[in-house]
Amino acid sequence: MSRDARFAIYFAPRLDSPLAQKAAAWFADPDSQPHTVSPRHYGFHATLKPPFALNDGQTPDQLRQALQCFAAEQVRLTLPPFTVNLLGNFIALTLSVPSEPLNALAARCVQDFDYFRRPAVRPEKELSPRQRELLAKWGYPYVLDEWKFHMTLTSSIPDKNTRQIFLQTLKAHFSEFTPVQLTDLCIFMQPDPATPFALMDRFPCLKQ
Repeated sequence: MSRDARFAIYFAPRLDSPLAQKAAAWFADPDSQPHTVSPRHYGFHATLKPPFALNDGQTPDQLRQALQCFAAEQVRLTLPPFTVNLLGNFIALTLSVPSEPLNALAARCVQDFDYFRRPAVRPEKELSPRQRELLAKWGYPYVLDEWKFHMTLTSSIPDKNTRQIFLQTLKAHFSEFTPVQLTDLCIFMQPDPATPFALMDRFPCLKQ
């Protein structure tokens, strides 16, 4: 395996779920594809542990075993209702209200799996002092108290009018949902920078 391979811990809906099917229809739409290059590259997901290369001495199998054991100790979560929102120039699914159990789960994923992460230098442009602190300690600036659940639906859309058109389209597309549950945790893997992330394994949350 290439030393450039990266791994991430995500929430990703099962392929037969209404959420995944809605997302698949959106990403397959020819009119949307010029504006969905980035989310299609990273996969439809919410990040729990941001992408990282494996630290020296760690293997994919060890990561899989660790996440399987970790997931078995987590409870299944019913997520608050989704909304479609702008995040800067991007459009994403976000939560209508915060979820403290979900925030805590994401924090544990960042912290408990950090020994798997190979330290890497990342640019520090346009970051707050707190974000620079998180970047230095955890390898990514938008974790812990800076983390916000989101599932990206578009690439950056610089034009304001185009953003508004897509925002309204996506609000209609994702308007109806049964409650979404986080029932398992996923490892995604990217073998090299040019290849999209893909599901490597999925482990159920088993704690009652």
